Amino acid sequence: MDKRIEKTHAAIKSAFEDLVMANPGKRISVSELTQKANINRKTFYLHYDSIDDLWQSYVDEISDDLFSRLTARPSDVYLRERGLLLTVFADFFSSNRKFASFLLTSNEYGGLISQILRQVAGAMAKVLQRERHYTADDALMIATFSVNNMVAMLRLQLNGDTHMPPEEARKKILTLTLDGLKGMGLEIPD
Repeated sequence: MDKRIEKTHAAIKSAFEDLVMANPGKRISVSELTQKANINRKTFYLHYDSIDDLWQSYVDEISDDLFSRLTARPSDVYLRERGLLLTVFADFFSSNRKFASFLLTSNEYGGLISQILRQVAGAMAKVLQRERHYTADDALMIATFSVNNMVAMLRLQLNGDTHMPPEEARKKILTLTLDGLKGMGLEIPD
């Protein structure tokens, strides 16, 4: 990608993140964004169709990044290495993902997080169908259950709602998730 395009994308994203985090829930206008990014409106529209298109680029970027981290290992590794799924989620939100963590913990952007989680769960379900030979329905239920549980538990920790040491929280999350998957009738090796 051309360096000027990269620089413009970085300026737009940085300005957008700053505006969103400074004013949670407030609709950001193209005028505000272009002023903060120090670009003109025409430049913005060369890159994005609208603010909603910019939001969608975040949903896609975060979903793709999280999914690529989750699929860096075969699915059977997650069955053998208890807690690995939680580690991948925790690493994702703690590794230079200030904006993703902000979205995760902000009540104003629950819809975006839900969209990200649906995309990730849908992609994971396809992997489970292919690698574990689950039906489409079972794979989607397993992926959705796992993704939503991991994020819900991380949200509790990021918001400071739980006060237990991280390792204790990790063990409880793992137990709840495994019990839930077993409760769905899945054979989870001990």
